[in-house]
Parts: sequence; C-alpha cells; structure tokens
Amino acid sequence: NIPSMNRMLVERATHDEALRALATHLGGPWLEQERRTYGFAAGERRLARGHALDRSTPFDEQFGFPDLDENVRTRLGAAALRIDLAESRPGPFGEPVSTFNLPEHLFRGSGGVLPSKEELDAARADAGPAGLILHVGGQVFEYDRLGVRPST
Repeated sequence: NIPSMNRMLVERATHDEALRALATHLGGPWLEQERRTYGFAAGERRLARGHALDRSTPFDEQFGFPDLDENVRTRLGAAALRIDLAESRPGPFGEPVSTFNLPEHLFRGSGGVLPSKEELDAARADAGPAGLILHVGGQVFEYDRLGVRPST
C-alpha cells in the first residue's frame, strides 16, 4: 500500500542495519560488498573529520587572509597547475572549455615529474569519445562527465 508503506520500504532499502542483515542473509559477494562499502564510508568520514571547520575557533584579527600576490593552495595543500588552451573546445557538457586547473597528484603516473612551463603552454585538447582528451607534456588525461583523470 502506497503511500502508507513508503517509510518501511525506504528504511529497508537504505537503513544500515537492514542492509547489513540483507548482506548477512545473502552471504558471499554481498558480504564482501557490504564490507567494502562501509570501509570506504569510514575512510571518508575520517578524512572529513580531519578537514572539518573548527567552529569553536574565534574568527578574529588573528585569522589572516593571504596577500593578494600570494598563491593559495588547494584544500589538500598541493598547488594546481593552470592550463590555458590556445583555443576553446566543447567539453562533456557542451560548453566551451579553455582552462584547466590540474592538481599535482594527477602527475604521479609520470613519476611525480611536473610538466615544464613550455609543456603547460603547449597543452592541447582533442575530442574524445565522451569529452576531451587533454595532452600535457608526456601525460594524457580524459575529461568527461566524471571530471579529469589520467587516461588509461
């Protein structure tokens, strides 16, 4: 009976205890998936706690803003490499894209070697199957609806 059973149906499909009981009942790969899901969620919660804003810290004159000419780092502390393409290309959402800010960690596949200024200036993007293929130095990245990631 809808809508009288809505709450029960939603809770059985989303409540932690109900999902754990279902995984235990079905066993095998269902238990493994439940462990992976909860392990991932626990890691995400721990990471979030480490980056949470401490609201007990006063916002006063001791809180400083960076100078206008100071580079501001990303929330993970690494600088982003800015890429300005010579010409815009349609991105995965149909809008023209001409600028990318790529975090340093994306370049770990090349042994952590960051591209030179010349390589950044020469970066280009080509049409890909679901977005753009970005060439930066010796690295190739895919940019699609999921974001930017090293090409496989």
